[in-house]
Amino acid sequence: MSRITSAACGDCPPEAALLDFIRGVLIPSQLDTLARHFSGCTVCDERLSQLESQPDALTLGLQRASAPRLTAGGTIGDYEILGLLGRGGMAEVWRARHRRMNREVAIKVISDRAGSTAALRDRFQREVEVLADLQHPNIAVAHDAGEHQGCPYLVMELLEGEDLGERLARGPLPVAEACHAVLQAARGLAYAHERGLVHRDVKPANLFRLTDGTIKVLDLGLVRREVEAPTAGPLDAVNLAGRGTVLTSATTIMGTLDYAAPEQMTAAATVDAKADVYSLGCTLYALLTGKSPFARATAEATLQAHREETPPTPANLPAEVGKLMARMIAKS
Repeated sequence: MSRITSAACGDCPPEAALLDFIRGVLIPSQLDTLARHFSGCTVCDERLSQLESQPDALTLGLQRASAPRLTAGGTIGDYEILGLLGRGGMAEVWRARHRRMNREVAIKVISDRAGSTAALRDRFQREVEVLADLQHPNIAVAHDAGEHQGCPYLVMELLEGEDLGERLARGPLPVAEACHAVLQAARGLAYAHERGLVHRDVKPANLFRLTDGTIKVLDLGLVRREVEAPTAGPLDAVNLAGRGTVLTSATTIMGTLDYAAPEQMTAAATVDAKADVYSLGCTLYALLTGKSPFARATAEATLQAHREETPPTPANLPAEVGKLMARMIAKS
């Protein structure tokens, strides 16, 4: 295979990482990071397309190609597909209607571009099992699950609104609005914590606000049960979603770097509910200021900031809110 050359686009992944993406051998957070990088980097998206067009890439991509492609008007189980709602690094979410109940739902499937690796299927199954045990007004509700042409799918309530990551792109939220959103998220997380579950990836993009203002906690694929034994060896590589940063293979972080608690950098397999509280505090800071309190230019600088720095209190913030947020993002 001839090597692909292109102009630099920041911290672009090496060709080896692109080939691993095509082969479908990356772990879930690596898939998510690369796919999000491609969505914001036209150079790398073109590099990927060129690699996929090479003759031997056809064989390498068989795993990904085997994942079924959904289309509007098609069916999956008892559901008629109405249209695509959104696509992330690892999954697609489709609007669908149950053919007998006439109820519209959201169906989440593993993205055909991400492939269907064992690790990704395990993460997907974890989310299915966790959601089956949770019934709370601030956690997305699961209705059904199944398998279509060998690919698992999850049927969830149809949410109308936007996630707070999308809202944040338009600027910071007013104090009362941000606090109300975080309070609801805290209630949902507290419910999960009472059942021995730790989310491990709390961030604005995983908090969905309905049109009536209700917050729903999303994406439970990284949830850990506190009774689980620690996983031996390296865990997922750091998720640098939205930061355009290359994967760092030496890390043992599970979650999203800008919002991950310091202990997730060294002991992601044993973190408890305090890690979610820290991440929710970082989320509150971001909602109030428009940026994560510890986001820096590089992954290394961000890691150091999480461990050592204390962010300045946002201006014009009520004292009570400032004190609460400081407690949430305290190092100990």
